[in-house]
Amino acid sequence: MYHSRMKKVLEKLKEEDFKKKVLLKESAFSRKQNMTFEDMVKFMIRDNKKSTSNELIDYFKLTNNIENTISKQAYSEQRQNISYEVFNLLNEEFVEDFYNEGNYKSFHGYIIIGVDGTNVEIPNNSKLKEIFGIAKGNKNSKNPPAKASASGFYDCLNNIMLFSEIYKYNEDEKYFLINNIDRLIELMNGKKLLLIFDRGYVCTELLILLSQKGIKYVFRCPNNTFNEIKNVKSNDEIINILVTKSKTNKFKFLNSQEYVNTEIQTRLVSITLDTGEIEYLMTNLDEKEIKYDEMKDLYFKRWNIEKSFEILKNKLQIENIGARTENGVKQEFYACILLYNFLEDIKNQMNNDLSNNKDNKYQYKINMNTLVGTLKTNLIEIINSNSEKLDEKIDNLYNQIKRNLIAIKPNRKNPRNKSRTSNKHRINHRNSF
Repeated sequence: MYHSRMKKVLEKLKEEDFKKKVLLKESAFSRKQNMTFEDMVKFMIRDNKKSTSNELIDYFKLTNNIENTISKQAYSEQRQNISYEVFNLLNEEFVEDFYNEGNYKSFHGYIIIGVDGTNVEIPNNSKLKEIFGIAKGNKNSKNPPAKASASGFYDCLNNIMLFSEIYKYNEDEKYFLINNIDRLIELMNGKKLLLIFDRGYVCTELLILLSQKGIKYVFRCPNNTFNEIKNVKSNDEIINILVTKSKTNKFKFLNSQEYVNTEIQTRLVSITLDTGEIEYLMTNLDEKEIKYDEMKDLYFKRWNIEKSFEILKNKLQIENIGARTENGVKQEFYACILLYNFLEDIKNQMNNDLSNNKDNKYQYKINMNTLVGTLKTNLIEIINSNSEKLDEKIDNLYNQIKRNLIAIKPNRKNPRNKSRTSNKHRINHRNSF
């Protein structure tokens, strides 16, 4: 169950060996303090994006320790002693525990992983501009806004952000993939992986690299990506791509000389969209594994990673960052990723319960807005509850969320909004470190 998994993950904070891994200063939290290392990490996960002073008062009320509330200055000072890696390590614990339980969805035995990136607004100060960069097209501005990029590996069937990274703005998203592919393989511990990519990722080097790693792929690719695409005669066939010297000149990670004049054998599938457009999908899945009729549905499962970024930005406000240092920005970013996984774990469990109810006119799903607000309000009480009170807390949480369900009405479509808007969090003075 999600609540036991959440508690199990956060129990790591009590372990001295774990604490040593993530403390930037050995003597930090060695003396008795009003806000312990465990409190500090839980506080950052719960962050409701209000002022730090009000957040601290709320936290100490929830932990029945209001007389020992600390100042935001003391909080900021202590927080700088914790590496952002604490949230990545906790997320790895969550992911491992989820899959070890064995009750997860797969597609023909594969974990379907969407790979994608997005841009992230960060506080606009000179130090962060130097570290992460500035928004494209604003270099001639007197004060161009600071910006970062982020990418993630996302389980599209189980709605879990397996691993993510925030890095320098406008860096090639393929670098995230190549730099972290071995970490993904280790994290997933021998499971069959199928990575799905949108346009912009497909290239000769990745086709070779993923096949060498034993990973299956599906790339959406423009019809001018490779010359060989122009010669296809059917909507599903095997093609051989010649690796020329000009292609190997673009290699960043593989020994280019080794592959000149070799061929890559891959499968090319063309599908017709509802609009009448033809899309090309390149894959190393053979027809025995995934039939032609399944390819369109398989590719569109990738859409869930884009929905995850929408939730992170608009529901969890991952861009509403109060920190002013690199470590602080990364703390808030990765804490939000961990909270997102907690939320999706709860949502999946509750949606499964709802789908088993056959008496309603429509199927229902959880309202994410309600879930976000309710969980943030109750998170500390849930994870700090003893076994006697836990069931009561969970029941109360479930009942609050059930009052705001959303009916799933068939054949409804929401067109994608491509319009660009101004910054959502331009003025932010929550923290000052």
